[in-house]
Amino acid sequence: MPSERVYQRSTVGERVILEEFKTLSVLGRGTFAKVYLVYLPNSETKFYAMKSMRKDVILDRASVQSINLERLIMLQVDHPFLVSMQFVFQREYRVYFIMDFVPGGELFHYMHNERRFS
Repeated sequence: MPSERVYQRSTVGERVILEEFKTLSVLGRGTFAKVYLVYLPNSETKFYAMKSMRKDVILDRASVQSINLERLIMLQVDHPFLVSMQFVFQREYRVYFIMDFVPGGELFHYMHNERRFS
């Protein structure tokens, strides 16, 4: 079943479909999602982080509001020091957030270990 594109940032260029992304590895797992490193052939920015969320888990945990809020915030972000969302796709059982990939690990990990930054 093809995916439905819900959003695509206008600066990305040609229309892209979810099936064009090639999965390279798992970057992390969370309560609601898995995050993958994905590759988009023939793009200026070739690597993205793809957050894949199961709709049934979101509904079971009554987290629809928090996921929608995350989506709205990420779609509005346009700052060189913050990760931006480039695409949102939806299928029957999953929602996919495709964001810029920034190597270096999770900010939460650094905040937990450092507690305070200079």
